[in-house]
Amino acid sequence: MHVSEHLRCLGLSCGLALALTAPAAAQQAVSASVSNVRLALTQLAAGAGVEIDTELLGDTPGGGSAIYLNQGDVTLAMLDDLLADSGHPDALIRKDDRFVASMPIVVLKGASLSLSEGDRLDLSRREGSYLISFGALDVDHATIAAGSDVHPDIAGFRPFVAALGPQSLSLKDATLTGLGYGDRAYSAGLFLGGRGLLSFGSPAAMTGNSFTDLRGVVLQDLDGVNLTDTEIADARGSGLMLRDIDGGTITDLTVRDTGGEQALHLSGVSDMRLVNVALDGGQGKGMRVDDNSRALQLRDVAVRGFDGSGATMAQGATCVLFDRIEVSGNKGAGFAERGAGTTIFNESRFADNRGPGLMIDRQRPETRVLITDSRFAGNRMGIRATGLADLRLHDNDFTDQRPRLLSGDLDALTPDFLRASADGGAGDLSVSGVRALDPAPLRRDAARAAFDTCSGEGAT
Repeated sequence: MHVSEHLRCLGLSCGLALALTAPAAAQQAVSASVSNVRLALTQLAAGAGVEIDTELLGDTPGGGSAIYLNQGDVTLAMLDDLLADSGHPDALIRKDDRFVASMPIVVLKGASLSLSEGDRLDLSRREGSYLISFGALDVDHATIAAGSDVHPDIAGFRPFVAALGPQSLSLKDATLTGLGYGDRAYSAGLFLGGRGLLSFGSPAAMTGNSFTDLRGVVLQDLDGVNLTDTEIADARGSGLMLRDIDGGTITDLTVRDTGGEQALHLSGVSDMRLVNVALDGGQGKGMRVDDNSRALQLRDVAVRGFDGSGATMAQGATCVLFDRIEVSGNKGAGFAERGAGTTIFNESRFADNRGPGLMIDRQRPETRVLITDSRFAGNRMGIRATGLADLRLHDNDFTDQRPRLLSGDLDALTPDFLRASADGGAGDLSVSGVRALDPAPLRRDAARAAFDTCSGEGAT
């Protein structure tokens, strides 16, 4: 079989060499094989838009082979029996209440692997095991974990779970732990991508999942991502990375104690809602929104205790509504905008950050920063701005903001702000470039109206 034909078969459930023989009752329903893993990794890397990790193709204890599920619905127990009956008893070993995989497992289009309540799959680090799905991987109240051993040749190797195709992965009340290594998206720990031949449909909702000690969770090139009740703890990289996502909702997300650049990264994301998000502590930033992300709504978000800035908007991200966001206790700025566009803060709190509560740098022309009904307290300075286009402050509380209220290009406008705030700390200020303007009256729902306008849902 030529390489191009073999790659096509990965998506169309063609049989591979070294076919395994299923029990008589299941021969028509189940097909599996053991073959070289190169073709599966090649398609996975292409779908993730990165180069293949050649270390995974070298001489390994498993000889570079993988278990391929070609067709049929298979559980771990069925797969264990199938492999044992077909002369591969050591490929998947049952130990008490768990299964240990000693080689990679690849689920092809047309096949499914199900882990149900109480199942635990340990992927061996020493043997270079990992799990790839082009078909359907269903993990329901089950656990996938990295083994405690160490790979003899690949420094830092840890197993990973990677799925290509929007409908290739379903997670419900699942636990993933100890997975992910390197710097490629597909080996992050958990990866779901929608690019390539398998890019049709919307991904299944992911509900009630726990991810611990992963390098990270990466979702990319997808339409309609829906995550509910998700906890990510002790990520060694960025906790949750969304790249090139169009539409969807994330609710009840907690990311804590991250060791990477940010806890939550939204890159090239549009038309998405995030509600009830807690980002608690980490070595980098709490949140980064970049790469022309737009039309995002974030509500009830807390970003606390990060070594860098609490949150950053950059690289042309625009039209983002932050409704009741709190950024507090961060060692850098509370919220930093660098080359960003229209941003709206409503009923938000910027408190006790070692840098400015809000920093605006090189705002994109003809865009606006609107801050209404928000509170600044205990930051090094309330708002620092350089390279402003348009800033509007309305009905905000700076009463406990010490030692400085405004800085940068706004420093000269502090007297105007103080005069407007003389009635008790809730002054209006409208700034275009470095000029203070007479602030026009705002309607009661000014934040929502501004978002509807910039996202194209309202009048322009």
